[in-house]
Amino acid sequence: GTYYSAYLQDRATLFGKLVITPGLRFTRYDRTSTGYLEPRIAASLEVATGVRLKGSWGRNNQYVNRIVREDVLGGNREFWALSDGDLVAVPQSTNLVAGASYESGDFLIDAEAFRNEQTRLTTFAPRFTPGDEGIDYDEYFYEGDGESEGLELLLQKRFGSHTGWVSYTLSKTDYFFPELEADPFPADHDQRHELKLVYSARLRSLTLSGVYIYGSGRPYTEPIGTEEIALGSDERSFTVERVVVGEKNGARLPSYQRLDLSANLDFELFSGQGTLGLTVFNVGDRANVWYREFNSVDGEIFENNILLMSRTYNLFLNVRF
Repeated sequence: GTYYSAYLQDRATLFGKLVITPGLRFTRYDRTSTGYLEPRIAASLEVATGVRLKGSWGRNNQYVNRIVREDVLGGNREFWALSDGDLVAVPQSTNLVAGASYESGDFLIDAEAFRNEQTRLTTFAPRFTPGDEGIDYDEYFYEGDGESEGLELLLQKRFGSHTGWVSYTLSKTDYFFPELEADPFPADHDQRHELKLVYSARLRSLTLSGVYIYGSGRPYTEPIGTEEIALGSDERSFTVERVVVGEKNGARLPSYQRLDLSANLDFELFSGQGTLGLTVFNVGDRANVWYREFNSVDGEIFENNILLMSRTYNLFLNVRF
């Protein structure tokens, strides 16, 4: 695919405190033979010393898409596809952000509320079908909409020998694919709570740092049983066992938690400088679940957790001349 873009942007200051930045992008995409307008505007207003209100609105189109392939038993996967305006539409998002910040000396406090509306999303759901050669897999591409909303908070110390920040995000992302599910359901990446703590201390030539991440469980579709169905014709019929699933993305994986610690030592080496460092990822060796696989044996469902990185060590030496 090929697309051509032209972009205009301006910046205006009113009353010495209000800054407005409007912009407009025009894109021509050859696989749909269509032109797309993407307006946007951002504004900030200084209401007191160090206190600033801000907001932005914009519309965007996406021509390269990461599409979810639904797989209840083996865990969902993703693949990339170009939009063609037919099988895979050109998705569009409208983004609205409003917030405020306070900056004083070494400290920054920032808060933002956001809302994102998405249209013409695509997912691929090849649910149970008989295994004959006449299957048209194009029928398993579904089009839908989505919306995200939430709040982001940030507290940061940016200077000195001790630096760090704390961020918290509260968000919700729902999808609606009417031909696939009658009701809206949480998106695969929906995560209601995310907390990040970052700290770094500089002690002469030694730098110590730590990162802690917490994320509430992401959704998945859980099998709830099995059933037998008949296939074939009257002359040649047979039955197969089919897994029955519950509400789409109605279950949640366990929360994600990880603590990383590192130490870097700077030293002089002849005419150059060196750094010796050690990082320990997932210090607590927590078994964070990536996704779940399910197997059906004689009408019983067996569950297997596929885990992310266990405790991992990284030792490195950098030398610069």
